[in-house]
Amino acid sequence: MKAFNLVTCNNCSWVHMSVSDGYVKAWIKEWKGHIKTRDEDWLENFGLNKKSKPTEMAKEEYLHCFNCRGSYKDFRDAKEGDVGEGHTIQSILDRKYELDEKKTRQEKINMLKSKNEVQSKKKKK
Repeated sequence: MKAFNLVTCNNCSWVHMSVSDGYVKAWIKEWKGHIKTRDEDWLENFGLNKKSKPTEMAKEEYLHCFNCRGSYKDFRDAKEGDVGEGHTIQSILDRKYELDEKKTRQEKINMLKSKNEVQSKKKKK
């Protein structure tokens, strides 16, 4: 099993490594921590400040082709010969995912379980 899949932009043929929404959400969480704990000089090296929004940064990083800014939805599986020697490969959200602030399926299930537990306790009283 491969750890990642290579995908090619249909607009410019730039090759990327597709990543899951979980990977991107972990990246967002990590950068939220960096922004809170780093000084302004450190943040400035990345073009950031204390008001920077990691979710917006992730949308810029993972939803667009590095080369032509095309949509992550407009990619195909890479084929042999798409990647040249010395090609730098950036990450992009896998086209089967959506990146939004909505709760994941498991978060929704957990929320419903918790809500049902609270209701059950109220009924017992």
